[in-house]
Amino acid sequence: MSTVVKIENAYSDGHLSEHEVKLDTPTGDVEEWFDEVVYEHTGDGHGIDNDLGYCHTATVIASDDPGLLGQTYEWAGS
Repeated sequence: MSTVVKIENAYSDGHLSEHEVKLDTPTGDVEEWFDEVVYEHTGDGHGIDNDLGYCHTATVIASDDPGLLGQTYEWAGS
């Protein structure tokens, strides 16, 4: 089973990027899946070694599990 997640990255200097990643569909806790599996696909390397604020948003756009469609998770910081 697979799930496609759209990753959107936004930085405080105005830089934006997005990409999609195909992952195994979670079999357990969805929030844990976002934190442990999806998170490693966020970011695009912009601003490394700089003190930029960021917001990474992950949205399930396709899945073998229809209950996951549209689920979103967000990480933000500075």
